[in-house]
Amino acid sequence: MQVALKVLVFAVVLLLALFAYLYYQSSRSVLYRYVEAGNPVKEPAFAVFNPFRDHSPERSAETFLKIIKDGQCEQAMSAVPGTLEHRQGTCEHEEESPLMAWRLTNRIDQPERVRMYYRVNRKTYDGHQGQLWVTLEKHGENWEIMQYECFY
Repeated sequence: MQVALKVLVFAVVLLLALFAYLYYQSSRSVLYRYVEAGNPVKEPAFAVFNPFRDHSPERSAETFLKIIKDGQCEQAMSAVPGTLEHRQGTCEHEEESPLMAWRLTNRIDQPERVRMYYRVNRKTYDGHQGQLWVTLEKHGENWEIMQYECFY
């Protein structure tokens, strides 16, 4: 019985230490990135995200992507800086190749700026995945979309 109690106490202390470490590292949104050798763009094959990171930029990007997915690209892109031609061209591409689903694969944080990388499924991809990037900047308490880039 004494051995089981010691193992239990050790496991609890270990878990508490792990959570304390993750909380301490909360300023780092990504704890680990694995980049395959020979990858020319250095995009990670996978990343381990910190569960204690600030999720507010991700929520803003999610809202933006859902609006695009729902077919309201012009509404979503209206707040994104850039030329009218660029926004209209993006919406034409989105109409031709509608966004179906996405998954966050990487995130790079800078002071007041976050760039998020997604793997996406589109209606025209036939089971393949593409990429898109969303860059946000913090203005007051809000995260605003500054850039939306993707391969079609």
